[in-house]
Amino acid sequence: MLRTWLEERFEIEKFTNFLKKHLEKPQPPNAKGIGYTFGGVAIAFLLLQIFTGIILLFHYKPTVSEAFDSLQKIMLEVPFGWLFRQFHSWGATFIVVLVLLHFLKVFWTSGYKKPREVNWLIGFALLLIILAFGFTGYLLPWNQTAFWGTVVATEVPSSIPFVGEFIANFLRGGEMVNDSTLSRFFVIHIILLPLALLLLIPIHIFLMRYFGISQGKKIGESEIPESELLAKGGEKFYPNHFLKESIFFYLGLALLFTLAVYFPIELGEKANPFETPLGIKPEWYFLPIFQFLKYFPESVGLFILGLVTFVIFLLPLLDKNPEKQNSKRKLILTLGIIFVFCVILLGILGYCSESTFTIFGRSYHFDILGIPYEVSK
Repeated sequence: MLRTWLEERFEIEKFTNFLKKHLEKPQPPNAKGIGYTFGGVAIAFLLLQIFTGIILLFHYKPTVSEAFDSLQKIMLEVPFGWLFRQFHSWGATFIVVLVLLHFLKVFWTSGYKKPREVNWLIGFALLLIILAFGFTGYLLPWNQTAFWGTVVATEVPSSIPFVGEFIANFLRGGEMVNDSTLSRFFVIHIILLPLALLLLIPIHIFLMRYFGISQGKKIGESEIPESELLAKGGEKFYPNHFLKESIFFYLGLALLFTLAVYFPIELGEKANPFETPLGIKPEWYFLPIFQFLKYFPESVGLFILGLVTFVIFLLPLLDKNPEKQNSKRKLILTLGIIFVFCVILLGILGYCSESTFTIFGRSYHFDILGIPYEVSK
């Protein structure tokens, strides 16, 4: 009865046919690997992140005097509050990892080449937004690590000629990290960045569905038409590809639960502006940038980082090679591998810097540049 009532008014059959058509849209034969699930699984974890974030918002108080205490209350008094907080904290890492892997997959499979250039630009913007979520969310617990990490991070833009001080003061809401900084980061984290995602993700998905997945064909060789994909070894998005994404999402969810229970992220101590802790470091995904800036004067380092970011963003326009097969893209792939290696190396050096580790029974101290020195007994 309800279905009949709805169909008479909203033509539900047209909607269900439209939905079925797009859900059953065939995927090309080369899109069966795990790499093609990263984007969909990232969106699933993003929805989970929104859910846990809303739960936390019911109890979180974004003021210097109450932020830390409200999180303690969430973890100790709110039913399953500790679990929601751990899911949200670890979930941020999961999303960053998945988005980075998705980005690397697109690069490796020539997914940024004609006619998919615009989707690369939108995807890169989404990557920056995800990182901005991590940056702004880092301060919200208002603990020692978050406070002093933000102090260091917001000093970096001040080295930009002419506008640096303005940018730094705008981020902080003054000359130092204070209540205004927390308020600004909170607004950016829960309003501005979600609005940006709400705008770009549908466009990103639409363009992906419109152009389809890159098939990596040779020059002059046409991509398989959609009507022939199933006959040529492709598979439907639903249920085939959707099932794979669901399996990997639930495996990821099990891992997330395991990390939340057995390796919880500690809240630490409440922020103290008068006590600087040793070894201040950002989240792991900012460690490569953090370490890179140590090797150059800040203005020079920022210029190089800006240039690298600009090159990656405009890669579809800068890479003039029309080939999509990896065997004929050796130069760009080699440069990409070197870049990824350097990023990982900088991250490791950033993690090890200003720390002491015991390796094969010997103690080594890594200085600020990440250079190890054996510690005398």
